Amino acid sequence: MENRIALAVKDYNRVKLLMTIPGINVYSAAVIISEIDDISRFKSKEKFASYAGIVPRQDQSGNWDIRGHISKRGPQC
Repeated sequence: MENRIALAVKDYNRVKLLMTIPGINVYSAAVIISEIDDISRFKSKEKFASYAGIVPRQDQSGNWDIRGHISKRGPQC
């Protein structure tokens, strides 16, 4: 299965670009591309970060504002 994935995405320019990042291999790049699809669907980098679940948890009401750790609540599959 891994070989099929690698063959299916090996010629995608977005996959090649992602693979220039240290630690990203063909499989990681394929997952990222399949999850994000078209990056232009996000209106801002903040919207994308929220979608990916890499923003701090925040509880806010009235005069108090508590910011916690990264939520790690990305898209539910």
